[in-house]
Amino acid sequence: FGIASTSERSKTSRRLSIKCNQNPVRTIARFTIENNIHDCEVNIYDVVGRKCETLHSTLSTSDAAEFQWDASIVPSGIYICTAKTPNDCVSSVFIVNR
Repeated sequence: FGIASTSERSKTSRRLSIKCNQNPVRTIARFTIENNIHDCEVNIYDVVGRKCETLHSTLSTSDAAEFQWDASIVPSGIYICTAKTPNDCVSSVFIVNR
């Protein structure tokens, strides 16, 4: 009936998450990554899938992590920040607008 057990709820509530702390971005993009961060790679891609930069390649922490990215080096447009671990991958879409 769609009711999750306590152990199932705790697994889903600790899922990796990422968010852009302001959107649209003018110069500096700030991201927060939370939950289950072990061996995490954080990348920025443009809208066609080209990697712009790797922000971190082997992040591990039990809490949250914050990152900054200098968006002044790229043209205005749509970008994606991804956080990938061996067990999960999430993304946050943001706009660079000058």
